[in-house]
Amino acid sequence: MTNPDRPFTFTVKGGRYWYFRSPETGVIRLPGKPEDPEFHRRYAELLENRVPLIVGKFQIVPTGSVHFKKTEKSFVYAEIYEPAMAVPDQKEKDVPAVGVHMEMLDATTGQVKKDFGFVRLPVPPITGNPTVPLGLIVSAPDLAAGAYKLRLTAVDATGHEFARMADFQLEN
Repeated sequence: MTNPDRPFTFTVKGGRYWYFRSPETGVIRLPGKPEDPEFHRRYAELLENRVPLIVGKFQIVPTGSVHFKKTEKSFVYAEIYEPAMAVPDQKEKDVPAVGVHMEMLDATTGQVKKDFGFVRLPVPPITGNPTVPLGLIVSAPDLAAGAYKLRLTAVDATGHEFARMADFQLEN
């Protein structure tokens, strides 16, 4: 059985599938949601072989939970896909600038409760991999306990924009 206090490695891509990453298995597409207890029972063996997510010199170890304490720092990991980084012989100066805007919304009303602002992201070295990993601190001790959505909106200098949301619970 999986210990709920041990971290798991998931990234969301699309709304119906989560992707699990492990050195033993590579990337595996999993239907379901990590907040569902059945999801953990079904994939317990995979969850034991997790890998930290890397952003620059930092490692973010996911919790596999959507419940966070208001008094503790939490982190969000995401990957922005910039197709220009996968173009053969692309020069770093030709890759458009990318950034992310992060907001916390009331899960019921959709009203923005906290705007974390916009952060420009450093473009990693061009290797043919179109991903730009990011890790951001999510801190909201001033908000009431309850259900929220975290909205990340990725943008690039050419005007492309894409948003994703994740549900979570703030607890006292």
